[in-house]
Amino acid sequence: MRNLLSGSVLFVEKGKGGDALKKFRKHLKRKAHQIKGVAMDSTFAHTAFLFWCEKSQSFGLSCLKRMTKTIKKHLEGILGYWKHSSLTNARQERFKNKVSWLTRQAYDYRDEEYLHLKIYDLPHLTRKRDL
Repeated sequence: MRNLLSGSVLFVEKGKGGDALKKFRKHLKRKAHQIKGVAMDSTFAHTAFLFWCEKSQSFGLSCLKRMTKTIKKHLEGILGYWKHSSLTNARQERFKNKVSWLTRQAYDYRDEEYLHLKIYDLPHLTRKRDL
């Protein structure tokens, strides 16, 4: 398998081809994650992602084609990270997961008002046993 940028050989594995493929996919994922650390603005990130997609498609692997298709489909949302000062929705997702966990546990609560109070108190709780 070859390096995306230089064309040099990355992996020459003996034995099962699946092992080499797993390492190669891991390498490509690392390269995609490196774009986040290197790109300073959305224009550079856009160019880097398109270059990555072009190179990964050239290998002809179905898993990479699916990944490339997904990246291209969501590219505007991905670029929003650079357009909006590295803003993500991770905190909102974490809070949503806490609320959904709490509502699954709410079968023990006697009234709905107590559930609402627990939801309002979620940001202040740090440990699961506090819930």
